[in-house]
Amino acid sequence: MSTSFFPWESVKETFLGNIQFPYRLHSYASLMIAATTSFILQQIVKGKDKRTRFLMYVGFLIICGINYVGVIQTINNKERINSAQYLRPNKNGNVQPLQPSNLYKVDKNNFHNIFQYSVTFGESDYYPKKAVNRYGVPEYVGKEGRIWQKMALINNKRKSVQPIGTPNNLTYFIKNNQVATIDLPVVAYSKTYVYINGRRSNYSFSKRGTVSVRVNSGN
Repeated sequence: MSTSFFPWESVKETFLGNIQFPYRLHSYASLMIAATTSFILQQIVKGKDKRTRFLMYVGFLIICGINYVGVIQTINNKERINSAQYLRPNKNGNVQPLQPSNLYKVDKNNFHNIFQYSVTFGESDYYPKKAVNRYGVPEYVGKEGRIWQKMALINNKRKSVQPIGTPNNLTYFIKNNQVATIDLPVVAYSKTYVYINGRRSNYSFSKRGTVSVRVNSGN
């Protein structure tokens, strides 16, 4: 999978490019191997007598059960679960990445704290091209850095804002005393909807690929 002999560059614009990482091809390979193995086992069992088939079926179930229990025990390991840290508010002021080696506990009471942190890897992988810098890589500088740091632009003036996060929803409270164009630190996608004071409003794509709205004085 890691060899340079395969022309990865030539398949970048095909459906294989959507896989993003070559090791994800293992999912397709595993599916084909499972189907092939099932066919082979069927042929082996088919020629056996009833008692032998029964014993083979029981053996297969035991093997599958052992594998399943092994996976579940790893996930539900009490020591692992108890080591999870309760995700607390980020008092640093700047958006910081979470440590990938740590486990974090999130519930309905601290869900909004997620938006005060970033993931360590892949934070901007699915950003529009407008939202990333000329290097096209995630880093805490440039346009995407200001988006991560919750930096809004009100008539092109920077203002740090903190959203209230709920599932599939970000709410910003911004007091405005004049007609203004507000560029929020929210990446705009085709199914993004904007509501101002409870009413749905149109928006445009800003130069950095984020939601830009025009508001009146007092909104």
